[in-house]
Amino acid sequence: MEATERSTFWGAIEIFDKKGLLPHFMIIGSWAEYLYSETFGKNVRAGLRTRDIDIFIPNIYKPAEKVSFSAELENLGFTFSECRVSDVGKFSSTDGFELEFLARRLGRGEKTVKIPSLDITVESMRELDLLAKYPLTVKVNSFNVVVPEPAAYILQKLKMKGIYQLKQTLNPSLIFDSPPVYFSWFRTANISLTQSALVR
Repeated sequence: MEATERSTFWGAIEIFDKKGLLPHFMIIGSWAEYLYSETFGKNVRAGLRTRDIDIFIPNIYKPAEKVSFSAELENLGFTFSECRVSDVGKFSSTDGFELEFLARRLGRGEKTVKIPSLDITVESMRELDLLAKYPLTVKVNSFNVVVPEPAAYILQKLKMKGIYQLKQTLNPSLIFDSPPVYFSWFRTANISLTQSALVR
């Protein structure tokens, strides 16, 4: 990972921290893997494959007050745009970064949802429900950043990739069918997978 990529990522994190948004945001995707490697040590290999910064908002009604950060992100090199079809908004930079917000879809909810405090329409996904149940706050570079519990992150990845079907019980040998980076996290972080973690 290049220093410029880390600089852009931490620049965005600093903006959200100053706005009081970090407790309400969960970093998922490749940048969560980067934060795991910074938290659990060099033996945890981050598979950073994209510059996209995916921010999951578990509770779309928090914070309650309106918060604006577009001007600050523009100073960091981002430009806001909306899809003409879905109205989904995202921030893009000239150096290839995309910052997108996501929400979970509950029941028969719509594929998109408006975040009242941010005044942004985002994509909603049912697959994110597992991550919402298992938040983990890690302190990196003096920032308290929320990520999913590694076990929940891995299970969600495996489920979405079709490698592992979520069931009532877990056969530990199935983890060997997953990419090596995921298995190394289980081993290095000494993560314990339980039935309750799967079915809640």
